[in-house]
Amino acid sequence: MSEEKVNLILEAMQGITYLEWRKLRHCVDTRFDKDVSSVTNKLLLADAGTIVEDYRREFEQAILL
Repeated sequence: MSEEKVNLILEAMQGITYLEWRKLRHCVDTRFDKDVSSVTNKLLLADAGTIVEDYRREFEQAILL
């Protein structure tokens, strides 16, 4: 996000009460949570070869130590 856009948002929020902020934040968080959930539910497990490589990299080295 550009600095100009951030400044516009902050200027628009000037004078907002804490309660108004909490309501706004709740709505924004809820929207993001729905979008994240939608994408998350469509994620597929990586191919087996990738998982095996990750497992070896993470745990076989620990066994050797």
